[in-house]
Amino acid sequence: MEEEFKIKMAEKFAEDERLEQMNAQKRRMREQQHKREIERLWQEKLAVYRAQREEEFEVRRQQKEQSEIQ
Repeated sequence: MEEEFKIKMAEKFAEDERLEQMNAQKRRMREQQHKREIERLWQEKLAVYRAQREEEFEVRRQQKEQSEIQ
């Protein structure tokens, strides 16, 4: 009876450890996915910012050209 109990408990602990490792792996995968999404969002925001700056530059350039003509 004692030996059977010890074997079952060892199996249970081994299964718990296996599940914990799976959860840790899933957590690491989610963290990596979040990092990729953060980078994608940053790049998107940066592209919008650069486009706005370029548009502002172009407007100023056109205003300068018009003021030079007049």
